[in-house]
Amino acid sequence: MKTLLKLATATEAPRATVLVRFMVGAVFFEEGIQKFLFPDLLGAGRFARIGIPVPEVMGPFVGTVEIVCGALIFVGLLTRLAAIPLLFNISVAILSTKIPILLMRILDYSEIAAGVNHFSVGTVRAAAGKVLERVIN
Repeated sequence: MKTLLKLATATEAPRATVLVRFMVGAVFFEEGIQKFLFPDLLGAGRFARIGIPVPEVMGPFVGTVEIVCGALIFVGLLTRLAAIPLLFNISVAILSTKIPILLMRILDYSEIAAGVNHFSVGTVRAAAGKVLERVIN
């Protein structure tokens, strides 16, 4: 049993790399589980509020990807392959949630945000158009 444990945890990677792998894997794994435990708050309900198309399908799909790929990264199996879907996942998360907040702070586009409780793709496009207008003029 002791040799099986040594074999399972054997790595030539630096300790810092292993620590980062554990932390990243754990975060994605936990976030995926939370999408199923709290679907209205973190899963399909949140996806619907931020304008993700087909939220009732995408919520569970993203949660499953986060659980499977996060677990693979945590245990160190197929880490490079598992990182690819998570890269897309985090990119969409940043583009759909953080960029609108940044644009709201940079720009004063109250006429766009007036009465809007969430940011959709159309709102982001409108804000990006305003950025381009300010850059060009």
